[in-house]
Amino acid sequence: MPDTIIAQATPPGSSAISVIRISGDLTSSIAKAACKIEFPAPRRANLADYHTLSNDCIDQVILTYYQKEKSYTGEEILEICTHGNPLIVELIIKDLLQRGCRTAEPGEFTRKAFLAGKIDLTQAEAVAKIIKSKSQAELKIANNNLRGKLSDKLIEQQNHMLDLKAKLEAYVDFPEDDIPQKDKQLLLGEIYNVQSAISKLIQSAEETKSFKGKVKALLIGPPNAGKSTIFNSLIGSERALVSEEAGTTRDYINEDLFLDDFIVEIIDAAGIHNGEGHLEVAGIDKALSLIPEVDLLICILDSSLPYPSEFFSLVKLSETKKVLLVENKTDLERALQWNDQPFENTISITATNEDDIKDLKNYIGDILREYFNYDPKHSLAIEARHVIHLKEIEESLHKSKSLLEHGEDFELVSFELEEGMIAIGNIIGAKDNEDVLDSLFNQFCIGK
Repeated sequence: MPDTIIAQATPPGSSAISVIRISGDLTSSIAKAACKIEFPAPRRANLADYHTLSNDCIDQVILTYYQKEKSYTGEEILEICTHGNPLIVELIIKDLLQRGCRTAEPGEFTRKAFLAGKIDLTQAEAVAKIIKSKSQAELKIANNNLRGKLSDKLIEQQNHMLDLKAKLEAYVDFPEDDIPQKDKQLLLGEIYNVQSAISKLIQSAEETKSFKGKVKALLIGPPNAGKSTIFNSLIGSERALVSEEAGTTRDYINEDLFLDDFIVEIIDAAGIHNGEGHLEVAGIDKALSLIPEVDLLICILDSSLPYPSEFFSLVKLSETKKVLLVENKTDLERALQWNDQPFENTISITATNEDDIKDLKNYIGDILREYFNYDPKHSLAIEARHVIHLKEIEESLHKSKSLLEHGEDFELVSFELEEGMIAIGNIIGAKDNEDVLDSLFNQFCIGK
C-alpha cells in the first residue's frame, strides 16, 4: 500500500504564508486531482487552486514539486504554499488525510532522507542542531557537520583502515613470506596516523563539550573597581546602578551580549571583600557561588589603588577557570604594578572610553575562540554518541598496533581494524539500529 506522509512545515498560527509538505507515492496524483495540474514543473513555482474531494476550492496556492531523484527524502515531494490562515491549513490537511495520506511522525522527513542515503547520520543530527541553535557559533558548527565535514574526516580514516587491512590480508594469503621489518614499520606508522586523527576528534569533543550556545562570563573583583560601569558599557545601557559608595551591588544582574558569533551572558555580582551588612554578605556569597557555573571570570581591579588582599584569592581561582584581568581606571594615576601579575590574559582600559570597551569586547571574543577551540570554518559538533564510538575506534587501533608490534597473527590485526571500521559505520550510518534512529528523530519537530 502506498505510504505518503504530510505535515505543516511552518509554525502553527496566523502568518503571511503556511507550507504543507507531502512526501510519498501519492504526491503526483494529489497534484493532479486536488490542484488540476497534470505535470507540475519540477523545482518551479506552480500557481493553482486547491480543491477538496467535494470539489470545494479552499485557497489559491503555490505548488513546488520535487522529483524523487532530486528531493530531500528520496521520494516525490510536493510543498503546498497557502495563505497563512490556520483554517486553510486545517482544511487542506483534513482533505489530504481523506486522500490516503497520513500524518508524519516527528523528524520523519529527515529520517526518510537518511534511509534513502541522501544524508548520513551525522548530517541528520546536524539538521536538529541547526533548528535548535541559539548563537551563530553553534549554527556555523552545525552547518559544518551538515556539509559533511565530520563524515569526510571519518570516511578518510575508514579508507586508510581498509587499505591497511588489504595490505595485511596479502600477507595472510602468502603466509610463507615473512613481512620485512621496513614494511612492518610502515604499517605501524600508518596505524599511528589514523589513531592520531581519531584522538584529535576525541580531544575536540573534550574542548567543546561545555559550549552549548550561550557562554557565561562573571565580572568579579573588589568594590568600586568599576564592574558595574564596565557591565553597562558592555551591554550598551544603564542596567546596573553605579555609585561611589562601596557595596552598592548586592544581588547579581545579567544581560546577554551578542559578541561576534557568541552569545555571552554577562553577570555583574557583588564586589568581593569582607562585607559588613547581612544583605551585602549574602550578595558576596552569591557572587562566589556563581564561579563554578561560568566559563570566563573577568577580574576587574582599580589601577589607581594597591593590590587588594582579595586579589590573591582570585589568583587561586585562575587555576581552574579561564580568567581575564582588566586593569580599569587607567586615566587616573597608577598604583598597581603589573609586572608580576600571574594571569595570561590582561587588558588595560578606562570603562568610560568607547574605544577601550571595543578593545575589551574583541579581547573577550579572542579568549572564547581559543577556549572553545572555535574555528567557524572547521569546528565540528562531536556528540556524546560519537565519542563512545570514537573511543572504540581508538581502542581497536591500539590493539591492532600492539598485536602487530608483538608479531601476532595478521588475521587478529585485521580483525581489530575491521572492528574500528564498524565503529565508524555506527557514527555515520547505523541504518539497522532502530533505538539510535528513534532517539535522534524523536527530537525533531513534525514536518522536518
